Amino acid sequence: MHSFWAYVYLLRVPLLTWLSVLLFGPVAAEVDLLRNLLLGDERSLAWAFLAAFLACRCAQAAANNIVQYGHERFGMSFRRPGPLLFGAAGAVAGAMGGVGSLIAGFCATAFAISTGSRALALSSGFVALLLFIPLESWWGAMAGFALFAVFAWAIDRYETAFTSLDHEMWTHRERTQVEAAMEFFLFASPVFVLGFYMLLQSQLGVRGELLSMVAPVAAGSLLFWLLPAAIGRSNFARALQDGVDRKLRDGFRLGRWPWIRSAAAGFAAFDESGRIAEVKPGHWALIFVNALALTWFFGMSVAKATVLQGGEAAAAPWWWPASAPALAFVFLAAAILCLIGSFLTFVFDRYRLPLLAPLAVFIWMGSTPETDYVFPVRPQESTGRISPREVLAGRDRVIVVAAAGGGVQAAGWTARVLSGLAQDTTDFAKSVRAISAVSGGAVGSMYYLAAQAEADEVRRKHLTEEAWQRAVLPSLDVFAWALVTRDLPSALAGPLARLRGGDRAAAFEDQLARRAGLEGVWLSDWTKKTGGSLPAAIFNAFEVETGRPVVLATSTFPKRRNFVDLTAVYDVPVVTAARLSSSFAFVSPVARPDTPQLAPHLADGGYFDNYGLAALLEWLQDGIHGTEPKVLLIQIVSFPEDEGSELSPRGWGYQLSAPLIGIANMRSMSQGVRGETEVKLLGKVLNLQVVEFRFDGGEGCQKPPLSWDLSRSEVACLDSVWENQRKGRRAVETFLAGQ
Repeated sequence: MHSFWAYVYLLRVPLLTWLSVLLFGPVAAEVDLLRNLLLGDERSLAWAFLAAFLACRCAQAAANNIVQYGHERFGMSFRRPGPLLFGAAGAVAGAMGGVGSLIAGFCATAFAISTGSRALALSSGFVALLLFIPLESWWGAMAGFALFAVFAWAIDRYETAFTSLDHEMWTHRERTQVEAAMEFFLFASPVFVLGFYMLLQSQLGVRGELLSMVAPVAAGSLLFWLLPAAIGRSNFARALQDGVDRKLRDGFRLGRWPWIRSAAAGFAAFDESGRIAEVKPGHWALIFVNALALTWFFGMSVAKATVLQGGEAAAAPWWWPASAPALAFVFLAAAILCLIGSFLTFVFDRYRLPLLAPLAVFIWMGSTPETDYVFPVRPQESTGRISPREVLAGRDRVIVVAAAGGGVQAAGWTARVLSGLAQDTTDFAKSVRAISAVSGGAVGSMYYLAAQAEADEVRRKHLTEEAWQRAVLPSLDVFAWALVTRDLPSALAGPLARLRGGDRAAAFEDQLARRAGLEGVWLSDWTKKTGGSLPAAIFNAFEVETGRPVVLATSTFPKRRNFVDLTAVYDVPVVTAARLSSSFAFVSPVARPDTPQLAPHLADGGYFDNYGLAALLEWLQDGIHGTEPKVLLIQIVSFPEDEGSELSPRGWGYQLSAPLIGIANMRSMSQGVRGETEVKLLGKVLNLQVVEFRFDGGEGCQKPPLSWDLSRSEVACLDSVWENQRKGRRAVETFLAGQ
């Protein structure tokens, strides 16, 4: 079978890996949820680039084996795409412009290299790169189609003339050097696209940009291309290959069974007696790349674990991968999965068994109870918590707070508002009697409450002032590190591994505990201070199986049919309560209590009420029953008013996505409308005043991100927007003054 598309199918895993590196930059730059993954300083960007280089190298090594042994393994020979298909690639590159010029250079190089001439590949790739830079229009698409179609026709027509170019231009040694350089720049080209977008987002200046790119390019070519080649040519490698071949040849006569020889096609060569003559050389090259990838995996994992266990203040030399960002671990996972997936496809594609078959087995293994996510609990003390009425008793003026969710933006804004109000007047902290928080707002509230729980007044004041700065520290790196080093190996092991106490959620909780000084602190420890130095803390979560809202509170919560008070039964660590409330979709796992009895899984409270109002109003109604204190409700909202999506003409394809878009928009809108209605109704029967502290943006601050990482400018926006909240701050001061 001779088919270009058949080989594209066989190469799907390395191609998808290569494309994931190529497209991540331009896609992430346009998606709010992913944009801040591109952030970093010189060191973190350098480690991200090196991990991306490794992913591209693994894709190249896997692809080389599939191409080299494809005919023997699959009965297929590679065939170049025809002029029309190649012209279509040129049309896409011409229409894109900018980054499309790199794609054009890659396509031209890859097409020309199939002739065997590195000289033709080098020159055609360079010419395509220059020609396609100014193209970005429909005319560019037409020009790209014409240029690539003519190029493909010329190569097919004069291929034999091109194959002798290398011998006329270079010596054998020079050809080897040119081939190594071309392989690096050809297969590593996605990293340069990624680098463009990362440097554009990070804005490090000329010096920082040069350091971030030049060092990884040099190190990447040395470590991932030249080093494996040198190892493969070394005496050690030759001795290892000869030793393994000898053991296989002397110890096993596998070839006497035809099905064994069929299964080993493309892996090994057999002699006439049925013994294994040798393992194919290409597989040894892949083994060396595998060893390099695993070494890199363990090195980065151990280095990051050392820093995470020692806290952010742990010093590390510049060459130590302790500062590797989340994106570095994303590409490290891509490299490992590429090697695993390519091996599986190389084995099963011979039998026309799709990759979905072993993937289905993997999903089944991951569905066993041993791989479920749990969180620590202990029995709740029967007389430990006081009621809302006791929290509010004896007060004629009280403040309650509802902190909305929204990732690290919400964490930072919530902590900034609370710490700022505490600095404005000393009466604020004493007057706050309840804080109901959701998602990122729960994390920000946790930092503020941890500071207020300090007994020493000087230390309490200091921690309160810097609470918001701790809340905006990045957390994506710990999630990515734990996902790759804890969750992925446990998932691959299936029922043989137990995730209890060793998943990405636990790693995030450990980080929160170190940053906030909450190691070993449970909600019951805060319960003892509730009503005194601490307000009632209400962390909002959500039951996945039932859809009911869940509260984890330091006071009792009124019994309601539609609310679940988990802390009426269990005590949980403070950081666990904050993490459960902020279980960002697919980043933090949903989990259940670690008890012998089955219980529902808890997810982000924002699924039910992203504003924290529903639980707070229930608590407030129970607390003020029979009394008439003046109540100030402070709503903390971390994003500007949503103006809706931009209107534009739609085609029939919009009918496929419109229901999902409508459901998502309806959820956020209905929560806001319901909250406003409940506040208005409650205000008719209570002496209630409402003050909203909304992050309303400003110059350069209009689009805060929905993620767990902020840039320096976005952190500065929190402070600058807070300084402009004069109306709300005056309202709080006026309320506390009794006016």
